[in-house]
Amino acid sequence: MKVSRSRMEESLELRNAACSILERFGADIMIPDSSGNCHRCKVVKINGLEIMRSRPFGGEWQLDVWRDRKVFSISWTDSGPLYVAAFSSGDWPGLLSKTAIEFGWRPAIKLPSDGSNELPLVTGISIGRKWGGGQTH
Repeated sequence: MKVSRSRMEESLELRNAACSILERFGADIMIPDSSGNCHRCKVVKINGLEIMRSRPFGGEWQLDVWRDRKVFSISWTDSGPLYVAAFSSGDWPGLLSKTAIEFGWRPAIKLPSDGSNELPLVTGISIGRKWGGGQTH
């Protein structure tokens, strides 16, 4: 997916927000790929979002966010550029960044706002086996 510089910067910030949430609340699980090989993922369900980060077999990092459906998918390597595979419209960017900010994360750039100055209450953090409607990526 070809994205503008501003969308790439926003994607980087959203990735960082999601990773900060995963570091604080994520659980490590093993998920099989289509070949039957298992790889480790870190997952969390929080404030109506499902977040999963994986790095199959030491390759690219993959981060996916769902809000009833997959709304964001990004991959990167430790030394390479970001690749944004999906970035859907909706309230999820504000919800993701507000949730991360609520737990101490601070963005490097100003993220788009839904106009609200209030942070949402954490409605629930859960760990489960079914992610993104059963999709692994």
